[in-house]
Amino acid sequence: MMKFIKRSFSMSWCRGRHMPQKINCRECGEVLYEGDLLKSPQDVIKKFEGVCPKCKKELSFMTNAVKVQPFESK
Repeated sequence: MMKFIKRSFSMSWCRGRHMPQKINCRECGEVLYEGDLLKSPQDVIKKFEGVCPKCKKELSFMTNAVKVQPFESK
């Protein structure tokens, strides 16, 4: 069964700031990428050879799974 990654973006770029990005495994929530530089989901999937390092489910990407959320300051 194919599992999808969840991709989250911050909208802080609207205020002239950077746009942090976080990519999680949709199945277990493992953070696969988090940073200020935008990375394509395909690059992240390649990095992990198509498998989540935590739950071992197959990773893939669908545009309708993109979730945009407000930036939460740490």
